[in-house]
Amino acid sequence: MRARTLLDAHCHLQEINIIERVLEEANRAGVTDFICNGIQENDWNQVLELNIINSRIIPCIGIHPWYINSAIDGWEERMEALLASSNKIYVGEIGLDHYKSKLAPKMLQEDFFRRQIRIALKYRRLMSIHCVSAFGKVIKILRQEMKNSRVPFIMHSYEGPWEMTQELLAHFPNEVMFSLSMVSVWKAKHQSVIERIPLTNILIETDSPSQIIKEMIPEPLEEEKPQNFPKYLPLVFSQLCRIKNSSEEETAEQLYHNFQKILPDAHV
Repeated sequence: MRARTLLDAHCHLQEINIIERVLEEANRAGVTDFICNGIQENDWNQVLELNIINSRIIPCIGIHPWYINSAIDGWEERMEALLASSNKIYVGEIGLDHYKSKLAPKMLQEDFFRRQIRIALKYRRLMSIHCVSAFGKVIKILRQEMKNSRVPFIMHSYEGPWEMTQELLAHFPNEVMFSLSMVSVWKAKHQSVIERIPLTNILIETDSPSQIIKEMIPEPLEEEKPQNFPKYLPLVFSQLCRIKNSSEEETAEQLYHNFQKILPDAHV
């Protein structure tokens, strides 16, 4: 069996300073690969440049539902041009956030979500999906848009109820991965859902620099608003092992294979 390797399935390294130190600390913690997500067109080039600096940083580009109003005409063509330039650029972070629908109306969010799904399908790319208070709508759209063809997708920082989890597994058993963050594994009400999700459909993430649970950090945090970093991914991993009552070796091995399944071209 390989030495334990952990893979960060969702982060925003373009928002973190001193990236060399952050990657060095992650590597010491056993975290070797990172799916880095853009959230608006203004940061797509930053994400792609990080991949040039370190090929272990896997780039995704997308328009997050919070930033739809920043989109400029022609974004679809520019997104497609970037995807056409390399088969190792993926789609994310996209999705729906009906909790923050004041930032962009629900109908507009759904329109952007569908358009980006269609681009991902056209170029056969993995998608990283944001979903808050909209699980039923996300599932409906995915079923409609992926009726004739499918691509793998990550449900980022997953906190959905079991009913929605079950539906995603029923319709997309080979495509869906539920990516668990600190927030996902910390909440007691969601741990019962995680217990029932097959390990074959799970990934873990930090969502760096967001989604930090201070109570999970063993070291003192001096900052008033501390950031999350990939080096903290082992904390999510350990909590997952406890929830699933599985060994670290078995769990790490399966997470590695799950990552390879959705990104077979990644050199993990």
